[in-house]
Amino acid sequence: MNPLQTPLLVLGTCCEADFPKYEQYFNETYRAGPVFDRCGRRVIFTPDRAHHVCFANPRHNEQKVMSRPVWRADRAQRIPWIMVALTHPTCQLKENKEPGSWNYLIRMQIAHPAMVCNYYKVVVVPRRNGEEVRFVSAYKIDDHEWQNAMKMKSVPPPKKREAGGTKPPAS
Repeated sequence: MNPLQTPLLVLGTCCEADFPKYEQYFNETYRAGPVFDRCGRRVIFTPDRAHHVCFANPRHNEQKVMSRPVWRADRAQRIPWIMVALTHPTCQLKENKEPGSWNYLIRMQIAHPAMVCNYYKVVVVPRRNGEEVRFVSAYKIDDHEWQNAMKMKSVPPPKKREAGGTKPPAS
């Protein structure tokens, strides 16, 4: 299958009770071994990121009390495209409008149930002079946000490493 035609990840009934399955998939894919972007930067995934990917941030209600995080099946089902966004040759790495963050940007089709083309963004924070990045978030963006993100300055590749994936770059 073309990596830009990524199927949705459906585990169990794709409900909140299935979160342990999604967390296991996330950890096996992104935390079991090193992950490298297409330019050879190591991508660090901290233990809390599986929960962040699968649950929406709590919102404040009128009494300014935070509500409980909400399960989002659409977010959980998109876990596989994070790797595509990090490693595919067509992804663009741009500075974020928020200083100190970078965005991996990619246009990709997700099977849902028909092929739908959307724009996706993976947000990272650079570390070790840009040789490494820490995963922050990943989500779908609209046309307007895509156009604005593409206007940002491109991030150059690091000087030491080669093409990426889940294996360390060749020496």
